[in-house]
Amino acid sequence: PITSVYDELLNLNEDLSHLSYAVLALGDSSYDHFCLTGLKIDAKLRELSAVPFTECVECDVDFEETADEWLAYFIPKLPDITKNVETHIRSTDKTSALTYSKTNPLSVEVVKNIRLSDNSRTNPIHHLELEIPEDIQLGLTAGDGIGVLPQNPPQLVHQILSLTTLSGDESVVVKQIVMPLVEALREYCDLTLITTKCLVKWSELSKNNDLIEICQNKQTLRSYLKRHQLTDILVQYPVSISPQQLVDILRPLQPRLYDIASSTRHIQDELHLTVERYRYSWFGKSQNGICSTYLTNIEEGEHLLVFPHHNKRFHLPTNQNNPVILIADGTGIAPFRGFMQEIKSDLHREHPVWLILREHTFLNDFLYQTEWRQHLQDGLLSRLDTSFSEDIPVKSIYNIIEDNEDTFKGWLNAGAHLYLSGHKDIFDHLTETLSHASSYSHIWHQLTQQKRLHRNVY
Repeated sequence: PITSVYDELLNLNEDLSHLSYAVLALGDSSYDHFCLTGLKIDAKLRELSAVPFTECVECDVDFEETADEWLAYFIPKLPDITKNVETHIRSTDKTSALTYSKTNPLSVEVVKNIRLSDNSRTNPIHHLELEIPEDIQLGLTAGDGIGVLPQNPPQLVHQILSLTTLSGDESVVVKQIVMPLVEALREYCDLTLITTKCLVKWSELSKNNDLIEICQNKQTLRSYLKRHQLTDILVQYPVSISPQQLVDILRPLQPRLYDIASSTRHIQDELHLTVERYRYSWFGKSQNGICSTYLTNIEEGEHLLVFPHHNKRFHLPTNQNNPVILIADGTGIAPFRGFMQEIKSDLHREHPVWLILREHTFLNDFLYQTEWRQHLQDGLLSRLDTSFSEDIPVKSIYNIIEDNEDTFKGWLNAGAHLYLSGHKDIFDHLTETLSHASSYSHIWHQLTQQKRLHRNVY
């Protein structure tokens, strides 16, 4: 894994003056520590006297143009740099390469969109079923996911057009395709987050001294980007802008990844998703997640643009008899539904399965309850424990493990693989607690060393 290479490099203490290198750092300027990993690698290599033949280049999410320029500069230098180095480049079979990707998505029909959670829940959870054309093979297995290309909500598109005094009918070019501005804003442009490129360009257009001053100080700039959205700069610093200028400076609308909640071994022509509508507070303003709102609102019969995303470290064990412990928080249950369908469809798989599920309430949020009960009855699921955070008495995931400590340790000592799926904060706390508990230290070390710990957190 890249983590071990990165850690080893940062701990290295030897002369690398014989080494020439270049770093293309990837990041997202809407987050803290923009491109920090790439910058740290560059700084460490310089510290060890390695020779950079170009400065470290920082890329935001709209990285293509910057990356192309970097490659155009970098590749011609390779023959000189590597003339005494033997290289082995693995050839690829073009016919085996994935046809569908972020830049070439597949259109699929939504055949079902069912609300799973109770109507009283503020952030509803939906189950979606997508129909895959009969002749399409995406190469997905349980534990994998798909990327979804979302669309901005109509009211947000209308607000941007209103603030820029543009009609939306104007023609613009996006990815070498001519389209109406309204289509570009709906399907291709991020209308929420601002990038450094966008703000700097806006300061040039507005000629506003305050905004120019903000852009000249990196720390002030980052702070501004964290606290403001696109509508804020349109209101605070109005400018006259052409439709093409607007599209060109906006950050590309990014796909979102979702775990598939099904197995293609069980249902070949469908992919299922489990989606919670995401709401968050942005400095006192309530905001809806763009993609989760798009998915929970989409009508049956409409189409989505998707592409496959493989998660090879979150598949069932190759040993078909290994016990598995599945711990899910909320919609983290999705890949485990796929696991159970996979086990049901593959007669060679005989995994003992223990499922621990965390949600809000038993009455309103017990996701796929009838399916788990049926798996228990059929003997496919060995054990089911639940944690409902708003029910009394409150029992956490850790409480369940603690109450069944001997059984939990017994499964792990018998070679069980442990799968954690859901919110990162919850599982960071759980793994921190277990890995530092003296009674688990040896077991946890074995679990990580033998690669039996699988995390799918977000």
